[in-house]
Amino acid sequence: MTFSQAVKRNQTFAQLRAEAKTNTHSYMIVSPDTVTSQLFALSLVSLCTGKSEEQIEESADVYFLPQGEKVLISDADFITSQVHIMPTVLDKKYFIVRNAETTNEAAQNKLLKTLEEAPETAVIILLCANEYAMLPTVRSRCRIIRPSAYNDEVVSEVLSGEYGEVDNPSFIVAMADGSLSRLQAAVLGGTEALDIALNLMVYMRKSGEILPYATRLIAKKDRLTEIIDCIELILRDCMVVWYRPEHIKLKGNVMDIRELSSHYTPEAVIRILPHVSRARKRLANAGNVSSVVDQLLFSILEEKAKCQR
Repeated sequence: MTFSQAVKRNQTFAQLRAEAKTNTHSYMIVSPDTVTSQLFALSLVSLCTGKSEEQIEESADVYFLPQGEKVLISDADFITSQVHIMPTVLDKKYFIVRNAETTNEAAQNKLLKTLEEAPETAVIILLCANEYAMLPTVRSRCRIIRPSAYNDEVVSEVLSGEYGEVDNPSFIVAMADGSLSRLQAAVLGGTEALDIALNLMVYMRKSGEILPYATRLIAKKDRLTEIIDCIELILRDCMVVWYRPEHIKLKGNVMDIRELSSHYTPEAVIRILPHVSRARKRLANAGNVSSVVDQLLFSILEEKAKCQR
């Protein structure tokens, strides 16, 4: 299965078909899954125009913004200056704005009137990972579409169809967590993050061992969020193996999970998981990496020890 085929199986795709039959000129596609949101935008234009996605990407009447990583006031100026110029090939002009949540307040205000009163010959599609980064006045002027996450079966089929054979496919699917963009990242990253997390969980047993493991994690700070995600996957499987072993996510590491479950009991997992979530949140808020790592590793050992007394 390809990415495009998966999108057409998305539970929200029926809404997209319905939207294509309306005369709406402002949309907001909300999803942290950037692959899906971009394909949703292409599919929406395809449904509106009757053109293939390949034709749309090459069309002179379809604009992809921003030119850089963030949406700048210059991008907003470009839209407002071009929106009233008649299309040359299609019946309408389409402006697909990726990373819309990076738009500053001035640029959003610049777009307000255009979003509300766009001409009949223009459609603006904002792709946004977090709709609450957008002004309420901007959100209220757009028809909002929220693509659903994919189940593991669909993600597994996409993994096979797009990438063929990979190491530890069950891990890749688990890391994707229903997202095509996360699937891409997991395939690119391979199993290194899982190997590091497993090694830590199996062999870090005393407080004196925190320093060498912390040093190793800090050296991999660019992948630290992935490693923390892997720690969470391992812990959740340690809990599942006690009650519903058939639901283990890391099926390629069942022996490791069974061994770890004797040390990380359900009680220990319940106590450790909040620390994992806190570490992830601190990293997302640009917390000090050394402090985050030290506190997480110490908490893992402390909570595990409490539950083994």
